[in-house]
Amino acid sequence: MGAPEKVRTEEITFDPLREDFNLYQLSDGNVLKIKVVVTRVVKYPDKTDNLGMPNYLVKSSNVLHAIPPEGIQED
Repeated sequence: MGAPEKVRTEEITFDPLREDFNLYQLSDGNVLKIKVVVTRVVKYPDKTDNLGMPNYLVKSSNVLHAIPPEGIQED
């Protein structure tokens, strides 16, 4: 068994253009606000998908907040 293949990667810098929340109505009456915040982007310059598009690895964090129905106090 040989050594794993080394894959060349390239760190990609980025500037967030917009980081909006998505809102989801939950069956328990709460509304869930969630957004994904990208923290790092790495490109595999020697790899492409089936359509020839570049491959990226994206690291991110989820930011979420539950909003209770009106009249219910948050703890």
